[in-house]
Amino acid sequence: MKKGLFWLILALLPVVLQAHPWKAGHYVIVDTDGGLDDFRTICMLLASPDIRVLAITTSTGVLDAKATYHKVKSLLIDLHHQGLPVGCFFDQKAGKKGCMPALDFKWGASPCDTLAPPDAVSLVSQVLDNLEGEKIDYLCLGGLSSIHAIFQYYKGFHEQVERILWSSPMELNARNFNFSIDTGSLSNLLAQKLPLVSVNTVSYNRYDDRFTDMIKNIPGIHAQKVFESLNIKETPYSKAFFDESLALFLHFPSLFRCDTLNTLIGYQLNESTTADEIHMACKSILWGETVNHNQVLEFFPMDTAYYYHDVQEIADIAIKKYGREEWIAGVMANEMHRHLGIYAIIGVKMGLRAKEYFRAGIDEMTVLSYAGIVPPFSCMNDGLQISTGATLGHGLIKIAAEDLRLPMADFTYMNRTIRVTLRDDIRNKIEGDIRELTKIYGLDSDIYWELVRMKAIRYWQNFDRNEIFSIEER
Repeated sequence: MKKGLFWLILALLPVVLQAHPWKAGHYVIVDTDGGLDDFRTICMLLASPDIRVLAITTSTGVLDAKATYHKVKSLLIDLHHQGLPVGCFFDQKAGKKGCMPALDFKWGASPCDTLAPPDAVSLVSQVLDNLEGEKIDYLCLGGLSSIHAIFQYYKGFHEQVERILWSSPMELNARNFNFSIDTGSLSNLLAQKLPLVSVNTVSYNRYDDRFTDMIKNIPGIHAQKVFESLNIKETPYSKAFFDESLALFLHFPSLFRCDTLNTLIGYQLNESTTADEIHMACKSILWGETVNHNQVLEFFPMDTAYYYHDVQEIADIAIKKYGREEWIAGVMANEMHRHLGIYAIIGVKMGLRAKEYFRAGIDEMTVLSYAGIVPPFSCMNDGLQISTGATLGHGLIKIAAEDLRLPMADFTYMNRTIRVTLRDDIRNKIEGDIRELTKIYGLDSDIYWELVRMKAIRYWQNFDRNEIFSIEER
């Protein structure tokens, strides 16, 4: 009966969340101590549109806090979330375990900056100050020292933090690593009556080969990152399923049962929960299919047979290279634009790049466009609205002084602003192509618009949004 109920809930979840699909179900700050299970948990959280990660902090535990900081930054560069803030807890008495498999594993291929890491206490305080009343869950993937430090420093902690979700079994002993990192913080936090909840999946504690085989076929960089972490040299901890319980709990709480130990509230997997159910839940998270993205269509058509022949030719390639979200936004923008336009495509790619940079959600950024209201640059505004949700109707986009007319926009998220500009060489190439077509055929020629369409399709396929823009923090 319980198994059937789980699948019913999983099937109905998109319908349940359809009322407010633009708003994430959970806003979270994540603290990590650098374990392999932390890496997988963070990848799962960042893959899900139902989770808004506001910041990541690093503390000492499996690894040193500073070493973990650089691993997290490297991962975020690979995922193109460079604007997601990361801070480091320096003043901690806990000693690191120095787990060599975790230390050797590369979270990202990209080298990160060598600047001194920001102080996590100050960074988290700034994030909480910018929430404007939105409550968050604070996820602890290691010890509780970080939460204790934030609580002591930030006076509005009770008002801003709805729950502290701690990856820990209920058994508080030396075998519980996350407890043993800092045994004193737990009693101090409980004495302050903070909303501390432990979560664990002790009954399911290890990935198996079936899961690894399943995950390798999931598209997207987040799933592939998890797959990589399960294919390193086998060690006692390399395939441990531990901190991932928090990602599972946030998305599928019905898989867990509540338990208590004195004043500590805990959640453990239901005895009836099977490995297959856990695998399917993780797959849904990594697919990003825990919410319904559409308002009218139950499913957006991805079958290339639904598209015109010239678009069919690039569909599979573009979806594989840039993802479903960019493809869908590109289709919608051009349908709204009423012709397949070059700068409408540029606007889609620009908006998604900014959204990805902050790891923001739909309707969560404000946009100031410098594209003006005169084509061709102004066509970019249509793409910006579709890709970010910052529409005129929502009052989230404005057009700067008309005399500028530049393929450039400012994006603001949580009181931080970036300026995204189309690179000069890309702009010059587009302008040269348009100028040549205008000179030969004129704007009123059907041939002109057919050739513009051909150019737009080629740019759609060939322009990588992570390569064609410059980004500047304002």
